[in-house]
Amino acid sequence: MGTVCSLYSKVDITDNKQIKYFLSPDEYKLVKSSWKMFNKKKDKEIGLWIFNRFFQMHPEFKKLFTEQMMVEDNDLKVNEEKLRHHGNIVMEGLGAAVESLDDSVFLSNVLVTMGESHARHNVKPEMVILLWPAIRDAFNGCLGSDFTSQMATAWEHVFEYMATKFKEGLRKESKHAR
Repeated sequence: MGTVCSLYSKVDITDNKQIKYFLSPDEYKLVKSSWKMFNKKKDKEIGLWIFNRFFQMHPEFKKLFTEQMMVEDNDLKVNEEKLRHHGNIVMEGLGAAVESLDDSVFLSNVLVTMGESHARHNVKPEMVILLWPAIRDAFNGCLGSDFTSQMATAWEHVFEYMATKFKEGLRKESKHAR
């Protein structure tokens, strides 16, 4: 299985390719079925877990989460309630993405809009891809041996698509802000 970065570098982010160019029919089925399995097993803490894992890997990004952090002893500490809420929104977004795989025009528009709103929080395009390992680890932790390498690759392709459209929104908003 390649890394997102290696796979992502093969994608021309300026084109208008939709999800079918990122995901094979078999991968589509794997994503749909794994999301059902994930929803049966997941709890309300998974979004919080993802962001805590993300901050373990990239503590420098805590400063971007001003609404989910608090300063304590001159250090940024996670406000778990607010980060849990944000994590739940992200998980709902993933679920909506899975539900919208058949309508990638709609999904693209939502993702571009999300990117635009995140640009206002100083999220940069190169940061987006860094969330994938935390999401992958959450799937792996939740599904265990049911999270096969084929399933991981399928989800990686979904995330590539989502990241491409999200980045499109970040760039679009950055141009408007100038």
